[in-house]
Amino acid sequence: MRLANDNFRLSLGKRSLTLRPSLRAALYLETKYEGLQNLCDAIIDGRNDACCDLIGAACTDQNSWIAYSVRGRPLSELMDARVQLLQFVRLLAGADSGAEQSAAEGEPITFEEYCTRLFQIGTGFLGWSPEQTWEATFAEIINAKIGRNELLASIFGSGKAEDTTIDIKDADGRAELNALGDLSVMSMSKVRQCV
Repeated sequence: MRLANDNFRLSLGKRSLTLRPSLRAALYLETKYEGLQNLCDAIIDGRNDACCDLIGAACTDQNSWIAYSVRGRPLSELMDARVQLLQFVRLLAGADSGAEQSAAEGEPITFEEYCTRLFQIGTGFLGWSPEQTWEATFAEIINAKIGRNELLASIFGSGKAEDTTIDIKDADGRAELNALGDLSVMSMSKVRQCV
């Protein structure tokens, strides 16, 4: 998954708000609307409450959002922002706006199960606090897990047997065997020494 600054600038008339596709916002809206597709349908239908729920759940500056919404938000500004909001729902769903995504292997799982697994990775495997995990994006959690796996592999090894054999026919192979000190041993797979 491509790591990028997933913060999204939403233009509402002359104002601009920053939305963040956090795990918390994704799961909250998924649960409230019984699926992000239902949220999209509500936004397309022009439901003001759906637009406000999305912005309220994802806005990084709640004070700005409250100030905007208390002043009696013009419906035309929210309706004009629907295309932007639908683009943001893609980010909220964890869609990678970069390269093509490969098909995932294994059994399909629900969005709620996926979010639960990401939370478990964040709090359990990565050791983040629940709050840090809730505020992270899908890409941040997945890329942090990849980095942790690489760190653990570099410290403890990958766990995969490396099949490196020494070819005693070439000079480098003989030098490696000489470095080990015993040319009579003929089966020395998985040994790679620097001379």
